[in-house]
Amino acid sequence: VAVAAHARGRGVARQLVEHALATCASEARPLCLLYPFREDFYARFGFARVGQLRRLRYSPRWLPRTLGASGLRVRPAALRDLARLCEVHALFCERTNGSLTRNPTHLARMLLSHHAVVAEAERGVIEGALFYRVDAPSDEEQILEVAELFFASDDAWRTLVGFLARQRDQITEVRHDVSVEDPLPALLTADSARAAPHLRELHHEVGHLAGGAMMRVHQIAPALVARGGYGDGELLLTIDGETHHLSVTNGQPHVTQPEKTATAIGARLTCDGRTFARVYSGAMRPSSAARAALATIEGDPRAVDAMLALPAPFITDTF
Repeated sequence: VAVAAHARGRGVARQLVEHALATCASEARPLCLLYPFREDFYARFGFARVGQLRRLRYSPRWLPRTLGASGLRVRPAALRDLARLCEVHALFCERTNGSLTRNPTHLARMLLSHHAVVAEAERGVIEGALFYRVDAPSDEEQILEVAELFFASDDAWRTLVGFLARQRDQITEVRHDVSVEDPLPALLTADSARAAPHLRELHHEVGHLAGGAMMRVHQIAPALVARGGYGDGELLLTIDGETHHLSVTNGQPHVTQPEKTATAIGARLTCDGRTFARVYSGAMRPSSAARAALATIEGDPRAVDAMLALPAPFITDTF
């Protein structure tokens, strides 16, 4: 929400959020997602941070010279590629954030406002794309900022990162936001001159961790049915005092209200709504929540992880 400067300090932002949450409830929307202007403000309403990324800062020289994939070539992107770029981006989003994707107008604008290259396989099939800008803050610095890198295959990812590696003679620094599970940091061989002073020669700074989107789950049962990505099993979930029985067979969830005397179910996860949002989105494993005393687990934590854990979400841009 946003409030004009002259109207701040009067509770207007609180009223706007409360109205938005009431609208979600009236429309039976099980959850909502937002980017916070301040995390602590939205935490009061039950929102929890679910989006995290690594904000990398590295020299192209830190990447292997030979990185790439046979059978793919890099070429400049063009407007005629738009339809295929939308297809590849949709495939990429299915694996990283579940649903959020670009519309063709947005991608067309990016083609006109950014440098862009594609990884192209034989017969001209595009497998990935890299959008970037180059800034020169001084005569000695050339900074390449990655705006978007998406791909439909591992070969395309290697090809596009290989393109970044080949900029070593022109670019002094690459600025690149990646998911916390992205393998790119494993390829970086850092220059010891970039080590933090108190860690010199032991640890080398290649970036920072940044928080992003926040989520609130309003209606537990519909949200559980809608999510998917489960392992098979049975679990009792007690969220803010309300208990649900989650049963998953062949990946298909079924949610019911458990009998008060139910004892046959072997595991239970108990937590508040904010912790559940983290677990639900994949931002935190149930066992990690229990380790941090944000949740309690009755039964085998590994079995609860196997049922609920997802890859960490990577929301590629604000929406």
